[in-house]
Amino acid sequence: MGASWNDPKVFVWVEDRHAVGFISGLLLRLNKPLPTIKSAKGREKMLTKMRRIALDVLEAHGYDKMVVLIDGHGDPQAIALKCHNAIPPELRGRVKAIIFEESIEEWVCVGLSLSLKGRKPLDVLLAYERAKKGPQIKEKDVKRWLPSYAERINVNKLRRNRLFGEFLKAISDCPWSVILMRKGWQVRISLHDK
Repeated sequence: MGASWNDPKVFVWVEDRHAVGFISGLLLRLNKPLPTIKSAKGREKMLTKMRRIALDVLEAHGYDKMVVLIDGHGDPQAIALKCHNAIPPELRGRVKAIIFEESIEEWVCVGLSLSLKGRKPLDVLLAYERAKKGPQIKEKDVKRWLPSYAERINVNKLRRNRLFGEFLKAISDCPWSVILMRKGWQVRISLHDK
């Protein structure tokens, strides 16, 4: 499904290359317009390059919004603060950081109805895959299979997940003034019409 004239021009930045296919697959299954999705090739690179990427994407390349999907690895508040501090203040209204408690595999667990019970999502998925395919399955296999989970999970269950709902809202919501200015329209808004 292609974007319409009034859809925001969105850039989604994910931590690793496997998440690109996973997010694309989910959005296609949900018949959502497909934003540009790129990988940072690691969380540390993502945090280091966040300021430059935000400026490039929003200012130089004319995107309306940037959505960042980043793993919290048990400390999402610290990651949120690092993201906030890395984004130039004038662009913060156009950048939404979606920070997982542990990792993006949380969404796979939700969609497969796998309970975390205090365990890391990757550990839960590893146990799930080993139970189905045998003990030879490694953590790197589960990570590599991330794009294939987009077709296998229950997207209706995933839609009920708060963080996934925030992601869907983030990729579709955008200040109308930004979209209209991109289209070359003059925008004047008066809050106090008399």
